[in-house]
Amino acid sequence: MGFRLLPSGAHASHVLSPRSLFSLLLMGVCLALLSQHLQTVSFDTVADAFGSLSVGQWSIAALFTAMSFAVLGQYDALFHRWLKTGVSTARARWTGAAAIALSQTTGLGLVTASLARWRLLPELSALQAFKVTSYVSFSFMLAMGFLALGAVVAMPTGAPPAAMLFACIGLAALATALVLSLLQPVWLPFAIPPINTLMRLTFLATLDVACAAAALWVLLPEATGVPFEALLAAYILALGAGLIAGTPGGVGPFELCLIALLPQVPENDLVAGLVAFRLLYYALPACVAVILLARPHIPHHNACPARVDRSGELVRAEAEGLARLPGHDLITLNTKSVHTAEGSQSTVFMGDPATGGAFEASDFEAARHFARQHGRTPSFYKMGPRSAAMARSLGWSVIALSEEAVLNPQTFTTNGAKSRQLRRHLRHAEQANVAVYTPTTLPLDDMQSVAENWVARQGRELGFSMGHFDRAYVLQQHCVLAYQGETLVAFATFHQNEQEWVLDLMRSSDAAPDGTMHALIADAIETARTEGIERFSLAAVPLEKPVALLSHLPRNAGLRRFKKCFSPRFEPRYFAAPGPISTTVCGIDILCRIASPTPCGRRRGPLQSLHNRFSGMSVVEDRALSQLFKPKTSLIVVDPNQ
Repeated sequence: MGFRLLPSGAHASHVLSPRSLFSLLLMGVCLALLSQHLQTVSFDTVADAFGSLSVGQWSIAALFTAMSFAVLGQYDALFHRWLKTGVSTARARWTGAAAIALSQTTGLGLVTASLARWRLLPELSALQAFKVTSYVSFSFMLAMGFLALGAVVAMPTGAPPAAMLFACIGLAALATALVLSLLQPVWLPFAIPPINTLMRLTFLATLDVACAAAALWVLLPEATGVPFEALLAAYILALGAGLIAGTPGGVGPFELCLIALLPQVPENDLVAGLVAFRLLYYALPACVAVILLARPHIPHHNACPARVDRSGELVRAEAEGLARLPGHDLITLNTKSVHTAEGSQSTVFMGDPATGGAFEASDFEAARHFARQHGRTPSFYKMGPRSAAMARSLGWSVIALSEEAVLNPQTFTTNGAKSRQLRRHLRHAEQANVAVYTPTTLPLDDMQSVAENWVARQGRELGFSMGHFDRAYVLQQHCVLAYQGETLVAFATFHQNEQEWVLDLMRSSDAAPDGTMHALIADAIETARTEGIERFSLAAVPLEKPVALLSHLPRNAGLRRFKKCFSPRFEPRYFAAPGPISTTVCGIDILCRIASPTPCGRRRGPLQSLHNRFSGMSVVEDRALSQLFKPKTSLIVVDPNQ
């Protein structure tokens, strides 16, 4: 298999970019300055110092080098897992280490490392290889800001102003990245990795840099007597200077910084140690990487997780409906079918098991394992009392979140004192000549106009744990329409299966008379009764008296009053996460995802193509083709021991 070249375009253009030319020019200037510094250096003395290095020193330095590259490979493992490339952890480690070994020596890091990863992992596209490289480089630079701050503090003689400025800028960049990772604002053109991924990479970067500095420290002649902490601080700042300059291997700025920051070390001894370090830490790994690149590489296509059609077993209609949305899925944990949703920080397990029952102790450990596989933290959203009690017994933080309004259509009635308010609203709708019916063909254009009118009045549509108007989405639901004359004034949609119905969207125009939404829900309850449904959910409402942590969130008292008209029973729902910090981070994550249902301002997944397809079709074509896009609910079987 021959080498593949990136197509002419953005990536290839980096080779002759102004940045590359500037790096080469800067390297020349630094080498000129370095040559002036080394005029007093005796190369015979350097050769003697180099030759005096013992086998033990070389062996220990080689061990630290191997440890450093083992840690470097973990960078790729983190991002392959987060980006879901399908590359196994073992292959991600060694290919990442090889790509970094080659790029840090040859320079042009983004291009060289991307080509190396693409060559070593032929199952990846050029774009995927470039994304992994970009995220590894971006995150390592953020970690270097944190390490530089520690180096500035640890410098025994005080750091130069330029180093302090670099540390402050780097720390500010890391803090900004953490905030953006949590919020994921819609204007971001790309996703920021989860906070725990950034923190783990910062920890790995600390180990990596410490091992590399230890390798250099061991290779210095014993007579130098420089403390390791002093060398480590100088090494971090010198490495940062080399990264910023962008010269191949940091040549020039790296050496100049070390000489300036370690004036107590004789230059002859320092140069000898640097030559040995360059050979062992840069040249040797680069040669190994070239050998690996020269070998033929066959694409590894990992088997997709087994999918089992269990749609007939699902009890929770909401799980089946929302699982079709981008970022949602149905998985199997310990034989239980679970609806999951993907946040920026958390893998959110929605509600109780979709096939009924409650979560057991082993399910929480399996959920933790599953979330960790994707670089996220597990959290449970809107779980029932039994599951919440189990989570609390395992030490998870549990918060009472909301209440779900539920009724039985078979026993529902509009008679009696409890339904007095409901009857009043229904009379108002009847007096306003509101007609409610379930259509055979959906008037999608009119429904979209009503939805847009509702959004203009309310300010925005929410999402994540609730649906938002989309033509392909509502075609898969039971829809009830309300007309006044020939004008559509409101509609409601419902998730449904053979066990239950769940209220999803309620949209009305400014012209909708009082009682219109009550009439829509009452009609749906009657239809569910005729179909033998015994559980009808009006969805969740905020608590009347929430815990202090949630007391400052807006509470829609009108929504609770609306649902109380139907005399439902209110079942408590809970939120759970592994600890207080995870509870805070995952809670904010979910709130942000609810407020911003399309991360980074983009539609994702199959609904985009469906939306594009349906948007140019007639109502009749919409309804006919909708039958083609009702996938059977499948569930990914997850083995927690895998």
